[in-house]
Amino acid sequence: MLPQTDNLLERAINISVGVSDAGLGSAFGVRINSSKEEIETTEQTLLKLIRECI
Repeated sequence: MLPQTDNLLERAINISVGVSDAGLGSAFGVRINSSKEEIETTEQTLLKLIRECI
């Protein structure tokens, strides 16, 4: 219905800070209690996804 908006949203990412509700699309990421290993794993996953998009 709104092709320009759809086009923009296909390329957008949402970064939530302090939100851990998977229903809001924040199931991926790190939390205040994440270990260093969890943070590094998430970082590598995010970088891989970004590289696939460009």
